[in-house]
Amino acid sequence: MHHAGIQQTLIKPTSATPYNILIKAKDSAGNIASVTFKVTVTADENSTLTNTSSLSVKSASVGDTINVKFSASGGTGTKVYEAGYKSSTSSSYTKLRDYSTYTSANLKLITAGKYTIYVFAKDENGSIAKKYITITAK
Repeated sequence: MHHAGIQQTLIKPTSATPYNILIKAKDSAGNIASVTFKVTVTADENSTLTNTSSLSVKSASVGDTINVKFSASGGTGTKVYEAGYKSSTSSSYTKLRDYSTYTSANLKLITAGKYTIYVFAKDENGSIAKKYITITAK
């Protein structure tokens, strides 16, 4: 039996959900046969949500605008992010972004000093991974 034109495709699911996989084959006479498989991907119960958010720079000056990049690994399904900041002279945080699927926010450093930036990553199960990042504007 000759198997000309065998193709393989790697499928990497992006979330825990059912997928329908359709496979079609055509013979030399042009006849097409197909079959559909339903595959249900489940979340890895041992997959811990990890907040991997970062800043676009390691150091900054007064007047600079820095980009806060939101990211997380593990957990279940789509992640949403909340972010905020406070300067060393402030007693409360100012919100940069409420929970959403946005993956970044900009922060303009308007005074010299240390800033603490927080990013909370939340998955579809409601698990939250918190990360605090500090940067000093000179």
